[in-house]
Amino acid sequence: GAEGAAQWREPMLTDGQLRLLPGLDVQYAALQAGKAAILERVDRVLPASDPKRAAYRDALRRCVKVEDLQDVEEQVRLQLDALHGRSARGDAARLPNGNRRPGPRGLLGAALAARADVLAEWFGLPVEELVENVAVHARQQHGPLDEAQPPLELAAAFVASDGASTLSGELRKPDGALRAAREAYAQQLAVEPQFRRRARAHLQGCARLVVRPTPRGEREVDPAHRFYKLVELAEGRMDPVSGRRVPIEGGGRKLRSLRVQGGEAAALAGGFGGGGAAARAEQLLLCRKAAEEGFFTMELAPPEEAEDALLQLCCSCFLSTEGTETGDAWNEQRTEVLRRALRGLVYPKLLAELLEAAMREAQAELASYCAAQLRRLLLAPPLRPPADADEAGRKKKKKKKKKKGRGGEEEAEAWWPAKCGHGPWAESRTREEEADPALHRARVAAMQYYPRSARVAGATLDVETNAVTLVAIDEHGEVLDRLACRWLLTGVRARRGMLPRLSLDQAKPKLAELAKLEDFFEATRVEAVVLSATDFKCKRVLDELSLVSEAMALRRKFTAPRERKPQPPLPSRPSREEVVLHGWEALWRYRAGDSLSEGTDGEAFAHELYRHGWDRQKELDGCNDPSGHGTVRQADLAASDERPAGWKPFSVHFADETLPRMWAVRPAARAELPDLTPTQCIALALARHVQDPFESVCHMLSPSGLELTQLPLSPLVGELPEPLLRAALSAELVDATCQRGVSVLEALTHPHRGAALQFVPGLGPRKAAALRRELLARRAQGGKHEITSRDGLHELLGPCVWANAVGFLKFEPPREPGEPRQPPGLDGMRIHPDDYRFARKMCLDAMTDVDAEEEAETPERLAAAVDVAMRAPNLAQIMDELELTDYNDYLHNQEGEKYMLSTLTDLRVELLHPFQDKRGDWSPLWEHGPLDKERLFELLTAETLSTLHGDDHDVRELYPPGHPHAGEPLLLRGGTLAQAAIVRPDNRGLKDGQMQFHIRLQCGVTGTIQEEDFSDQRRLPRRDGAGGPEVVMPVREGQLISVRVKTLNLVDHTCTATCAGKELQRAEYMTLAQERAKAAAEEAAKRSGGPVLSRGEFVKRRVGHPQFKNGTREQVRAFLAAMPVGETVFRPSSRADHLTATVKLTAHGPLLHVDILEKDKPSPAELGASLWIGRVESDASKQGDRFDDLDEILYRYVEPLVENMREVTGHRKFAPELSAEAVVERLNREKANSDMIAYALALYEKDATTVVIYVVRAEGRKHREAIKVSPAGFVYRDVAFNTLEEAIKHFKVEAFKPRQRPAATHTSGGAGWGGTGGVVGGG
Repeated sequence: GAEGAAQWREPMLTDGQLRLLPGLDVQYAALQAGKAAILERVDRVLPASDPKRAAYRDALRRCVKVEDLQDVEEQVRLQLDALHGRSARGDAARLPNGNRRPGPRGLLGAALAARADVLAEWFGLPVEELVENVAVHARQQHGPLDEAQPPLELAAAFVASDGASTLSGELRKPDGALRAAREAYAQQLAVEPQFRRRARAHLQGCARLVVRPTPRGEREVDPAHRFYKLVELAEGRMDPVSGRRVPIEGGGRKLRSLRVQGGEAAALAGGFGGGGAAARAEQLLLCRKAAEEGFFTMELAPPEEAEDALLQLCCSCFLSTEGTETGDAWNEQRTEVLRRALRGLVYPKLLAELLEAAMREAQAELASYCAAQLRRLLLAPPLRPPADADEAGRKKKKKKKKKKGRGGEEEAEAWWPAKCGHGPWAESRTREEEADPALHRARVAAMQYYPRSARVAGATLDVETNAVTLVAIDEHGEVLDRLACRWLLTGVRARRGMLPRLSLDQAKPKLAELAKLEDFFEATRVEAVVLSATDFKCKRVLDELSLVSEAMALRRKFTAPRERKPQPPLPSRPSREEVVLHGWEALWRYRAGDSLSEGTDGEAFAHELYRHGWDRQKELDGCNDPSGHGTVRQADLAASDERPAGWKPFSVHFADETLPRMWAVRPAARAELPDLTPTQCIALALARHVQDPFESVCHMLSPSGLELTQLPLSPLVGELPEPLLRAALSAELVDATCQRGVSVLEALTHPHRGAALQFVPGLGPRKAAALRRELLARRAQGGKHEITSRDGLHELLGPCVWANAVGFLKFEPPREPGEPRQPPGLDGMRIHPDDYRFARKMCLDAMTDVDAEEEAETPERLAAAVDVAMRAPNLAQIMDELELTDYNDYLHNQEGEKYMLSTLTDLRVELLHPFQDKRGDWSPLWEHGPLDKERLFELLTAETLSTLHGDDHDVRELYPPGHPHAGEPLLLRGGTLAQAAIVRPDNRGLKDGQMQFHIRLQCGVTGTIQEEDFSDQRRLPRRDGAGGPEVVMPVREGQLISVRVKTLNLVDHTCTATCAGKELQRAEYMTLAQERAKAAAEEAAKRSGGPVLSRGEFVKRRVGHPQFKNGTREQVRAFLAAMPVGETVFRPSSRADHLTATVKLTAHGPLLHVDILEKDKPSPAELGASLWIGRVESDASKQGDRFDDLDEILYRYVEPLVENMREVTGHRKFAPELSAEAVVERLNREKANSDMIAYALALYEKDATTVVIYVVRAEGRKHREAIKVSPAGFVYRDVAFNTLEEAIKHFKVEAFKPRQRPAATHTSGGAGWGGTGGVVGGG
């Protein structure tokens, strides 16, 4: 009756709850096993009369969580330890295998061994009553009884008693006995389950996650580091105004629960960049990864003792309130007990348990996020064919005879679902929809029907060779044709009124390739081209392909023959001037020879488009055509075209090739496509992925394809346990397969579309492969052996597998090309065969006229009713009139069926739109579909908004209403340092003679720098010129400078930037140690006026040179240790406006550090326009040598110096020893065997460019002098020599003569070209 129906109508479990049931079953089994193990130990140890056995049973009965079971286990363990301590040889000390059970160690073990645990009674309140005060009443329900004696006196009496003769040495003193009493009481309190539950709940709300950088993290973590986002946890938040970090008081953050309402949907909505559970899970897992790699340390810390609310509650429940001197003394002991129990015993274990639980929860949340990402990938809207592509299928064919029934007249036309964007249901409007047409459009759009897939061409670009590879596929994903383009990026267009970039002969390969592209697209009839976004060059490829589409449209649009006017004869090889003069005629000459009379206006417009392109007003002017064919506007073309798809034959879009590229290198791709190159495999997989993402991903996840757990769904996917991640992702694949279904006919005809069989419930890779092989074998046999229905699968699948899988396998009627679509039948719907009888009954009742004579419900009539109903144009209206509630009551009362109303409702929905594709299309998205703007920007530039634009970017402008991207961010403000090349200066269209500079970032993004943003002066200097004041250009074209991105356009990929000194200083990249050192230096500078940076510290800079590295002297020394001789590294200097060049001159000698002075710097962070070596500002006589850039320093200074040092180390008298004693000892051995003067060349350990000549004369006297090595040669006693032999020859003559003046001193690393040589020392 009504009560039964109401009972059946109760809400059932949700999908998320159903997914949790297997895991809960495993946890329940583990919980029961743990309870049984504890009961077995208790029954074995405690006698039957012990009341604690019943207490433990009650405690275990109340355990509903693993944590509760662990608490009881800790209590049982302490009881066993107590028994073991009292009777070391009893049964309590024995394990089930007969081995002796280890007892407790430390103070507690000594107390238990001496039966000193009875001292816990001194504190005046049993542990059970204290726990009741804290956990139940939260106040002092039971008060303590103070002892009459002070604590130390009572402990002394215990030690002096006869029972204390067995005490260990530690307990034979009163303070030791008192410590044992406190330890025994604290241990008993710490294992009480109620007390631990109360402490656990307290820590879940106030525990703090403390993250601190290690010394390695201090040295290496900077804003570009992958762990930099943890700095916010470690040191506080970043103030976007001042750019400084604000410390967090308390030294940590509270560990909140990661659970949120909504589960996976909330995780996906929050994302890993925003708030919510997903962001907190990312932070926690990132902390653990950073701790494992040694960049940060992490721990959970309890609240400070002064702020510990639980400790304060325990004190209020345990301390005496009498106020006597003895009571105060005992209160001190009770406070120590509570401090030991909570902060020494309970908190460490519970914090470790809480951190482990938080990690598991973070992993589960990350797995949910990855599953949501996979679901979004699987159910992403495909690239649909144009709306007018199936108009021919909607045209009516020949009429058939009328049939009796409510369906009316039936005609042989292509079948469409009853509820879709075609037919009476789509044309009808409710009252609300009449008032608001948007409601009608939304209703129809939600029920769209897509009879076929789009014909797509995939394109990839080889960045190194500029070759473009295209592979076209049909609506089934099979390869139609492929094409390779080599000249597509060759520029042949010129601005109007200017000479073309290339001559006609040079342009021929490009023009021929454009013609081949048009033929390729005409032959394959593709409806869209998807280009892999891998480099900024891809934007040019997309523009070229779009021009091809527009040129083809112009040829089709303007088909009238062109009247040819008299033309001057063209030479066989026209010049560039003649190409400009004769317009497109010269280009047409190559394409059609001399048959110009056959050209059309469309041909003329197409060649004009290839030659000049659209102008800024999106117009194509034909002024250069002698025939004067007029002007074409894009707006007019779009308005005059009646096709909903637009006036272009195909559209061009960007797509992400990450998954296709990963699959193309797998063995599965090579086995399936042996005739295609890897690049063609990528293009094919890209086209299939855009055509149907679900089938493409399933195909890539074949057994020899991609691994499910290696999909790039999150940067931290490697931190997840593989079983957890695999279970979450497999569930999403199965759910998506159930939503989409698998067409058996498509799976057999096109193998790549049958990969989803492995994810049908009940199947798997092995069973799916066996099923497909058997179906193909029976199909080859034909006749009765072929399986064409779900019932036939009984022969191939077991009853359980058949029941699970058959509802998601579609058997659709075969269709020959050109034939109209037929209704799918029940075997083509998401209806299980067990429910066929209900669906047939509903169709029969719907199609039977109420006033007609009742006929018998035969099986044939029931089966035919489904086909008749599916063809009825007004099926939606008829089905809505069925009383499903009455039918449900009939089934429940008469046939004993369960509650069927929800099933009957689902059957009606499925009959109106079988296997409805709810993925939608790209109409509500932007032109590149599911590929969002930030991801496209990352693919094209290899930069993210964080790396290029900073984490503190702010949205300042949105697209206006009415724009296709209305409400979305147009410009982002913020920015970090980047390298840019000057393209050209420009002052066109600017007021008051202002100047702007066009730049190109290293990632390819183009932009401008306004004059007021170029320097802190806000205006560049001017000088008088012939035509008035001229700007003094501070930079030249092609020069690399450092800039700070101010605004970034995510759609056009343009930016505005600044290189003013103050702005660049705001964007400095410094490590944590450098930030701290800079802050300390700034404070010291304020007090003493000293330098800002200390010795050894520097500000990171971005210098556009491959041999520049940001590092300290020690870091560069470690880097050069493994490098060959001659390697040079440029690095920042601790002095302002200076660089340092560190050169490895010899294999074992000291490094050369050359100080480089920078002059004429456009801004503090940029490299100076003039570089000086050996220049001293305070000494006018030491001007040094000037260089224009770092490459000139390498060519003119470093390389000659290295070659001269190689001459030294290759000399026959060179001694590799560095110490003077070793060289002299070597010379003494040579002198002992010869009467000649012995000498040797050795490196000077304090100066890399000084060579010391050691001499041992006949009388045993030792002598040494220095030769200075410079890029120009060798200097000895202020005399320059071109070769080392000349210097040594002069040395042999002058070595022992009196010197005319004192030897000149020299400094390490700062010598100029000439240098100064002198005597290092004499013997």
